[in-house]
Formats: sequence, structure tokens, C-alpha cells
Amino acid sequence: MKALITAGGHGTRLRPITHTQNKHLIPIANKLMLQFALEFAQEAGIIDVGIVINSNDESIKNAFGDGTDLGIQLTYIPQDKTPWPSPCCKNIGIIHWE
Repeated sequence: MKALITAGGHGTRLRPITHTQNKHLIPIANKLMLQFALEFAQEAGIIDVGIVINSNDESIKNAFGDGTDLGIQLTYIPQDKTPWPSPCCKNIGIIHWE
């Protein structure tokens, strides 16, 4: 089974915190916010996860790499220039990650 996590956007409602970091990488209880979702997926037996990210932001890739530290396989799907992830999700049927 595969999972898709939408982690795009610019975090404008979380400013000024998001002026310096991605909203999905804000620490909560000593874990990055996105890490909670990834760990829940892994605990549910999902090891193949696609993450929709901003096309110009490498911070999530830098934080989680290929996912081996969490025991999962991550594939990064760049979000186009629309302000919402739905165009990427609409076309997810044609995106195949291995």
C-alpha cells in the first residue's frame, strides 16, 4: 500500500515562524511535524510514501532523505505553481513511484 502526503504551500498563516523554515518542519514535542505523519504511515504498514513538496524547496528532502532512517521509501513529487496541491493529486494516477 502507498500513501500520499501533501506538504506543499508556503505557510503564510504561520508567519513569522515560516519566514525561516518550512511549516512541515516545525518541531512539535521534539519531532518535526511531518515526521509524525511518516511514522504513523510506517506503523500502519505503509512503507512507500509520496510527498508533494514545493518545487523550489529542498528542505523536506534534506530533512528526510530517501526515508531509510524511518524504515520507509520516500518519493518527492514537486507541486507546480498553483497555490494548492489538487492539480498534483488529480494527476497522481499517472505518477508511478517504485
